[in-house]
Amino acid sequence: MKLAPEAQLYLQLRASLNLPDLTTLAPPEARKISEETSRRWHLSKPQPVGSVEQRHCEGPNGLIPLRIYRPTAATATG
Repeated sequence: MKLAPEAQLYLQLRASLNLPDLTTLAPPEARKISEETSRRWHLSKPQPVGSVEQRHCEGPNGLIPLRIYRPTAATATG
């Protein structure tokens, strides 16, 4: 499977900055580095969200938290 061009760009950028492997870091530290890198290089553009719903589902060891994002209402074109 071919990687999306945006993902390729992100991985090339990360490699050029000599950032640590995110899988070796604690989740809060990895998230912070990822967000700072994306913000610095304008890799992520905020997308409009119509609603966000917090839910849970049963997992083998208890409840698993879920977050459901729904887009804003689409306008008809054509």
